[in-house]
Amino acid sequence: MNDVPAIQWIEHAKVLLREENYSEAVRYLNLGLAAEPSAYAYFLRGYAHSAQEQYEEAIRSYRFSIELESDKHVAWFNLGNALQALGRVDDAIDAFTKASELSPNEADPLINKGRLLDDTGRPREAIKCYDLALKLAPDDVIGWANRGNSFLQLGEFEEARTSYSQALKLDGGDRASLLGSAECLSREGKFAEAVPFVQRRTKTEPRDVAALVQLGILHLRLDQNEEALATFKRAGRLDPDAPSIWNNLGETMGRMGRWREAVPYFNKSLEKQTDYAPALFGKARALMNLKRWSGALQNAERFLEVAPDDSLADTARQYVRLSREMMDQGE
Repeated sequence: MNDVPAIQWIEHAKVLLREENYSEAVRYLNLGLAAEPSAYAYFLRGYAHSAQEQYEEAIRSYRFSIELESDKHVAWFNLGNALQALGRVDDAIDAFTKASELSPNEADPLINKGRLLDDTGRPREAIKCYDLALKLAPDDVIGWANRGNSFLQLGEFEEARTSYSQALKLDGGDRASLLGSAECLSREGKFAEAVPFVQRRTKTEPRDVAALVQLGILHLRLDQNEEALATFKRAGRLDPDAPSIWNNLGETMGRMGRWREAVPYFNKSLEKQTDYAPALFGKARALMNLKRWSGALQNAERFLEVAPDDSLADTARQYVRLSREMMDQGE
């Protein structure tokens, strides 16, 4: 067995990779590497480990490959993806930068680098990456959508919508661009104009919980409380463990003046996350309206423990003061 040439083990491993039998592929690649170490075999082993989400092993394999042949951009690119999967952002950015330097006509390393810069609060740097990438690949939907996200992060809504529009010309159902366009319009106070973008998404993907929540919030902003209630209920059926959805249902009931019905929704939210600040505040407000002072006091005080610097903290302090006054008066 030791006399089998490395190339035979590698060729057999490639067949297994095509069959998505990654663990067996690793075994054959190890045999090939034992016979003769090569950058290509290490690269394939890194790919097999990444496919199994074994990212530490993948990183080691890609680094061995790069030690033997440092000028292969795809090894640097895949290394960046594995590092990104483990949250090692700076190292991943360095790997994508190197991949881009080695293959300056490739857009993907620039787009991946831009996404990481966005995720770490550097949207201006990210935009530079996307601009370079889109010169190379002007039909790249992800590049345009990500560029829109960068401008959205900066609050430059017109530029963001321009990028989203370009993405939607290329792919009319692009999720990021539909929801991003709606978010831009919402932040500009154009709630009615935002609704159709989200509805396009929910019609094609009716199980998209985030889109349903976004649509429900838009209905609330437009005082369309019944529509909001129905939309949040749809989202809650799809994701019953999300505290934010139950809280949104409670808030909607409150807007409709149905405070007694709001309380169970806030309770459900707090069952899912006991220190969920919006539900603590919402329940305190509901109990204030129901003149249930002791419960209002308890929830308002807990809210202030959890979120003392929240924009609603002053209102919560008023609830504390008023509920104590009412309790002192025997109300």
